[in-house]
Amino acid sequence: MGGGSGGEEAAIFAGVMLLVIIVSAIIGFAISVLFTWLMWDSYKVVPQQFQKIPAGLVWLCLIPCLGGLLMMVLSILIPLSFKDAFAARGRSDFGDCGMLLGILWIVGSVLGIIPFIGALFVLAGFVCMIIFLVKLRQMKAAILAG
Repeated sequence: MGGGSGGEEAAIFAGVMLLVIIVSAIIGFAISVLFTWLMWDSYKVVPQQFQKIPAGLVWLCLIPCLGGLLMMVLSILIPLSFKDAFAARGRSDFGDCGMLLGILWIVGSVLGIIPFIGALFVLAGFVCMIIFLVKLRQMKAAILAG
């Protein structure tokens, strides 16, 4: 085992780390696409007169930087759209239509930058995001049921 093994080990380590970064980015993007599709698929059933923003613009969430800002806006506008659609039908059984969950999800994501405890906020935000998606799916089913 010659003197060049240290350089080879460093190159192998760098290659493995690059692969981990690429795979993580692909998985992260796939999750973003899935989440965006679930939001869009739920939101598109809201009658257009109640949509605060056209449903197709939800896909802009996949644009880096802009997507994060748009997600903050959509976490409020989508529940408001559902709320207006249900109010027009005389229904109030969905409460705030998930607005609080959307806000908590965004706040948890933003507070994730805090050293040491940020991971707890991200985890709480992730849980709120999942519950938010479930609520959107339930409201979609309620609109489609009439």
